[in-house]
This record gives sequence, structure tokens and C-alpha cells, in this order.
Amino acid sequence: MTWILANAERLGGLATVAAALIAILATGIAVWALLSGRSSQREATAKDIYRDYLKLAFDNPEIASGRRVDKAMEEKYEWFVAFLLTSCDEIVRIIRGDETWRKGIRVDLKPHLEYLKSPEFDEDGGWALYSSELKDIAGEAAGELSEMSDQQNSVDRPAWHEELRFAKKQQLPAARLTAFGHG
Repeated sequence: MTWILANAERLGGLATVAAALIAILATGIAVWALLSGRSSQREATAKDIYRDYLKLAFDNPEIASGRRVDKAMEEKYEWFVAFLLTSCDEIVRIIRGDETWRKGIRVDLKPHLEYLKSPEFDEDGGWALYSSELKDIAGEAAGELSEMSDQQNSVDRPAWHEELRFAKKQQLPAARLTAFGHG
């Protein structure tokens, strides 16, 4: 006990240092917990937004697949795509740089790329209404679709198919097409 009293001043300094270290550690843990909670909240929000889109897609499978059956359905289709893009844009803003979400968004955009490249889409505001990151993701989806198409063409098509495509592109007369054995 006398030793403690004799060294009280030194022990008091150590206690102050220890308290400061504990306070710094506690602050670090609190910041980590806060950031972790925010990340979890962002993920939950993104899932809620996506769930709303999936419900709409489930209720409208023809439109969700990109098929437009008739003119009467055209306006409903355009509103559906606007909902899809708004949902995807919100997700992109919430979950930045997450490749899993980007991949899912690319998959959902692919059936609608034709419309997204159309004058009708541009007339309705087009990409000016959405983030550049979402536009980039749509570009990635278009690239993937093009690559898939190229692979499918090279695998599933006979060799004469490229010659026929070239002839049609050059608008060669029908006599030239029959020279390929297809006309």
C-alpha cells in the first residue's frame, strides 16, 4: 500500500494515458459500427427498391421481357422502363461500385436496349434524366449483348451465313445471292 502511495503521481499519469487510449479505441469502434450500420442500411434500401421493381416486372411479364405486343401497350411500356431506370439509378447512387449490383442492373436493362437507343426514349428526356453511371452500365449491357450475339453467330451459323449477310448489306442483286445457294 505504501508503494502505491509513494508512486501515486506516476500511476495517475499512466491511468490518464490508459483512459485516453480506451477513449480512442471506443471512438474507433463507434465509427466502425456507424459505418457498418450505414452500409447495411444502404444495402437494405437498395433491396427494397429492387423488390418494388421485381413486383412490377412480375405483374407485367410481357413488358418486363421487352416485348411490346401492340400500340396500346406502348405507353405502359415506356412508363415501365422509366420505373426500371429510376429504380436502377437510385440503386447505383446508393451502392456505388458494387459489381454484383451492376451485373444485376445490366441483366435487367438488356431486354430494353432497343427502346433505350430509340428516338422515342430521347424525346421523353432520355439519358439526361439519369446518372452517367447508369448510362455507362447500359453501355456495358449493350456490349455484352453484342459479344453474345457475335459468339452465337460464330457458333450457331454455318460458314455461308457471313457471306449472305455481307451480300445483303451490300444490297447485291438476287442473282448474286443465289450464287451463294441461298436467295
